[in-house]
Amino acid sequence: MIRIITISLGLWVLALGTAPIFLQSGNAILQFLGTAVYILADPVCHQLPDRSILINELPMAVCARCFGIYLGGFFIFVLGWIKQSYKQWPKWVYFVAAVLCIIEILAEHLNFYHNLFELRLLCGFILGILIFRIILETVANEKVHLKNG
Repeated sequence: MIRIITISLGLWVLALGTAPIFLQSGNAILQFLGTAVYILADPVCHQLPDRSILINELPMAVCARCFGIYLGGFFIFVLGWIKQSYKQWPKWVYFVAAVLCIIEILAEHLNFYHNLFELRLLCGFILGILIFRIILETVANEKVHLKNG
């Protein structure tokens, strides 16, 4: 199951990165695939162009923070696949990382800064690591419980 999730996340990250390129291609099939990625991403992201990373002058199908979440998820699942280590992290790691992301989101909403892509991407990456690490631990624990019985 971990391999399937890792490959799926990798394909999704790749699709998000290539969708703007596909839209600009002259190939109808690639344009269809690019459009499909934007449609699939629509329910989970606001897709505001001014908060999205531009590729070939087109915004990605998700904002920088959402892209960071998927990228962080892919990263943590690749590490889990390679290291085969699913021991739960200390709770303080989750707490500190979540607080940092909350501070970043609040700082932007309180107009301390406006739309720094790097911070949005980094915050998303951290959130992705946290969220998908919990998923990884859950999937790994279910696998152990199924083996034991």
